[in-house]
Amino acid sequence: MKKKIFALVMATMFLLLSTVAVGAESEQTTYLVVDKPITVTYNGDAIVFPDALPLIEAERTLVPIRAILERAELTVNFDAESRLVTAEKDGLLISMPIDSAEATVFAGDTSKTVTLEAPATIIDDRTYVPIRFIAESLGAKVNWNPNGREVVIIDIAEWKAEIAENSEFFSMLLDTPLAQSPQAGDTTGSYNISVTMKNDLVPRYKNTIDISIDFTATEVFDGANTGSNLILEADLRDLASLPAEDEEELAMMDVYAKKHRIDLDMVVDEDWNLYLKSKAIVQILRDSGQERIADNIGDKYVKLSLRDVLGALLHLQVDFEELIAKSNTLGELLENLIIEDDMLYSQSVYLIDSYISQYISIYSNDFFTKTEKKDGSVHWSYALDSDAYLNMVLDMSLKDVAKEEAEAVREALQETLEGMDMTLHMDYVMKDGIATRAEAVMSNTTIAANSIHPEETTETKLDMQVSTAVRPFDKRMDKKVGIPTKFVELDEILGFPLAEYFNLLLIG
Repeated sequence: MKKKIFALVMATMFLLLSTVAVGAESEQTTYLVVDKPITVTYNGDAIVFPDALPLIEAERTLVPIRAILERAELTVNFDAESRLVTAEKDGLLISMPIDSAEATVFAGDTSKTVTLEAPATIIDDRTYVPIRFIAESLGAKVNWNPNGREVVIIDIAEWKAEIAENSEFFSMLLDTPLAQSPQAGDTTGSYNISVTMKNDLVPRYKNTIDISIDFTATEVFDGANTGSNLILEADLRDLASLPAEDEEELAMMDVYAKKHRIDLDMVVDEDWNLYLKSKAIVQILRDSGQERIADNIGDKYVKLSLRDVLGALLHLQVDFEELIAKSNTLGELLENLIIEDDMLYSQSVYLIDSYISQYISIYSNDFFTKTEKKDGSVHWSYALDSDAYLNMVLDMSLKDVAKEEAEAVREALQETLEGMDMTLHMDYVMKDGIATRAEAVMSNTTIAANSIHPEETTETKLDMQVSTAVRPFDKRMDKKVGIPTKFVELDEILGFPLAEYFNLLLIG
């Protein structure tokens, strides 16, 4: 129990410090180049081909079209007499004559004739066409992973439609201009955590641990670079009342169970390099036996490339400078990243799709009230309670769960969250494409019983308040951000490239 409490406290502190199926076997071996079947994914979803598999013929990937088009929600028809395949949805009509090298795509009032890489053909009573034609007719991107023998279809329009329909707030964030005017801002906040352990068999037993964390932060964007300073004050003295299980844990408590005042300077330059510096964290590393790391850092900044982090997470292989130059909004940047990256494969696309689904759920229209003011500002008010939170978690958790497993997962989540009482309120103000004010207040109480000893319960209370105000850059008050010249690369401290760490996480 003590370790869980300690992990909760430290996770909260570091959060503040970082504030930011293959189808059935086929006998069509004549058309397969190698034994491994080709797989197809659509926005991270595996396409199941019930009775025919994709194949390679004359170095072109051909796929049974019905499963893919139906995944894209098109209605597919085949006229045996005219030997014509059609697929349509919302003003889009794709017409493909069998054994013809040409197909026609009608979109609204326009039409175009497309020359296929290979004619649409019937193999074992299934219609096959080149995968690239299908993807491009849908306005989607298609990548080919030769090592995994997978076809990766990425339908950006589908993602955009889902966001527009379900989360106006998320759409607004994606429409935020990348080129911001110089500005400065101040943030204040507090976290109060109380953990009470009880045992019904020992009525007098009640051990309460109270933790408080307060922080202030200032940030300046001078038009090119961003600099911020965070001061965090954490009272962790109650951790000392927890019994240590061994000498190592006792030594750890000596380091952390006290009052801390942590300073953190952060700089992000226009090339997306992040610089971090904190005397207090270096001292904590030294006190906890990490002298080598502490000595390597010393009084220098720790530098890492945010581009490298993003590239490692999503395996991106693109020119960031070029993409940023031609992207006006955050949404355009993300879209251009996907369009330009020909090595974006199923695992990364699935990750992107999961992030989008989560943000849609969190920022659902169901939780927001939007008010447009006379001064041109737009106020977004967000409210979430325990029932809404449970439904949101269920939606996210059941997204990729098989039907036969869904009910068990639902019951487990409901049991886990039934002892929780939570409210979250947020106000967010936008004006002229810039966020000028944001406030959030959350209260969360969770009561959980020990699975082995039900008479033991732990009640955890969390109260949080965060407020941010932004104003235009003032040359009389604000200084331009200086780029650190004394720094050590994070890879050097870790002893291995950060990209390798993320690769191991993804593989694991």
